[in-house]
Amino acid sequence: MTVASIFFIVNERGQSQGAISGRHHTNPKLKPFRESVGWQALEARNKSGMHEPAAAHTPIRLELDFYFERPASVPATELFPTHGHIPDLDHLQRAVSDSLAGIMYENDRDVVDCHSRKWYGKPRCEITVRLAATEGVQE
Repeated sequence: MTVASIFFIVNERGQSQGAISGRHHTNPKLKPFRESVGWQALEARNKSGMHEPAAAHTPIRLELDFYFERPASVPATELFPTHGHIPDLDHLQRAVSDSLAGIMYENDRDVVDCHSRKWYGKPRCEITVRLAATEGVQE
């Protein structure tokens, strides 16, 4: 059962949070992307009437849809972005999940369910954050 939901769009190409070199991520576009996610999340959270992150240990569900421009060499019949320099889905997910920590939820360890997808389209990231109830959970 879902008790709350916040949806927002970041109108930027998703960035990968993968390898760390020393103490810094190697993707120079990561920090500006994470800042954009954070600001959009803060605005969406405040508009929803939720003025602080979900309490610690609140189970969170994420839905993440990443859109990437279709290279000219890729036929329109190919639906999913697997060509060119498209980041790994788990690295995209990590960048967003870490960006939302402290804004939508206390810590990204509270994310208990995440559905992530990559598509062709106008570059953007569509994010839905749901506060998940624990009723009806089967063991």
